[in-house]
Amino acid sequence: MCIDDLIMNGNAYIVIIRDDSGMPSEFIYVSYNSVSVYENEEGDLIYNATHKMFKNKTTSDSKETGFTRNIHFEDMIHLKKNVINGEITGRGLIYTASEVFGLALAAQETAARTFNNGAAMPGFIKTDEPVDDETATLIKSRFMESQGGVNRSGAPAVMSGTTFVKTGMSPAELQLENARNQQTIEIARMLRVPLYKLAVPSSSETATLEEQEISYIHNTLNFYTTLIEEEFNRKIFLRSDMEKYRFHFDFTSIAIPDFQKRISAWAMAHTNGFVTSGYVAARENFPIPSDDNGGNQYVVPVNQAVISGDDSVPLGLSNHDGDKTPVHDTPMKQAEEVQ
Repeated sequence: MCIDDLIMNGNAYIVIIRDDSGMPSEFIYVSYNSVSVYENEEGDLIYNATHKMFKNKTTSDSKETGFTRNIHFEDMIHLKKNVINGEITGRGLIYTASEVFGLALAAQETAARTFNNGAAMPGFIKTDEPVDDETATLIKSRFMESQGGVNRSGAPAVMSGTTFVKTGMSPAELQLENARNQQTIEIARMLRVPLYKLAVPSSSETATLEEQEISYIHNTLNFYTTLIEEEFNRKIFLRSDMEKYRFHFDFTSIAIPDFQKRISAWAMAHTNGFVTSGYVAARENFPIPSDDNGGNQYVVPVNQAVISGDDSVPLGLSNHDGDKTPVHDTPMKQAEEVQ
């Protein structure tokens, strides 16, 4: 609901309930239409919020009781988007793209009416000769029996001396499918949602699902998650705790690569001493090796060592002799002289 308010209406509100030490103890989501914002004489934002869960809760003003409270900006998580000219509230898609949603609803209603009528085109029946009301009623009833309703749509109606005159357009002429697909694409563009998430085929799809998910995270989710992270980190943690804790979204499980790429990456990390084999096994849900089998040991390639300091390990060289001249363990092979 909070994200729905942010996307569609441009504002989302979460009230922070704090304990006696000032630490957050509870969060209360408040609908956007239950909050009004104004600026006091000191330039601070004050939120007048109404919610039934405020009962018996202490908010910014400890003297206030009831369902309506004045919340100081430090105790309000205010997520907003599409802020114009420094306004204190944002604007959602209902305000900025109402026509796009209106066209989509109109296309949906037109399609529903068309198929509810058996996909029959509007028109009238023309007779070759004038007929009385009784005959006209009979012709109409016979036509409706064969063409009316979804189940009987398209059945043949044999009526001599009559002609059906079309006054509207068929579903194909209305291009309902194309119109609805176009509106779906337009709404997806406004929401920055890739078409594959809506099961709409697209020629611009990337090669793999992993690349699609990464693109979705960077182009769609990051805007909202960064907004949430910054607001929560700024108003939840004390200054002394900001270096220890942070509010962060982890997308590792969403953009997880395929098995071959994961194993190659784990092998490189394990070989270079970044992780242990036990850690890799736990992340991949493999049996975890015991400590006796090296499950908790870091390893490095044997051909790498520190080349300076007291812990230097000579690589391919024996100890130096007195004149500091290095001596190879084995004599070097000389290339044969070219004749």
